[in-house]
Amino acid sequence: MKKTMAFGGLAGFSLSMGCGLLSEGSTWSGLLLRSTISALLCGLLLKWWVGVAARCLTQAQQERQAAAAANKPPQPLSGLTR
Repeated sequence: MKKTMAFGGLAGFSLSMGCGLLSEGSTWSGLLLRSTISALLCGLLLKWWVGVAARCLTQAQQERQAAAAANKPPQPLSGLTR
């Protein structure tokens, strides 16, 4: 999770810094402040999202194992079938 948060922070900082430099309407202190805040928010958001995805994958794997143990085919996802 540390690497995930660091990657999200780096991506957020880089994106914010790049957009700020392209807009050419900011001072360096304002640009660094907004980029730092963006890095924090992007890091936290990516950490949360990866945690949710990992929990969903773990749950799906447990459901498949339970279905295999009961000799039943796994049920399709409810929202994705037509």
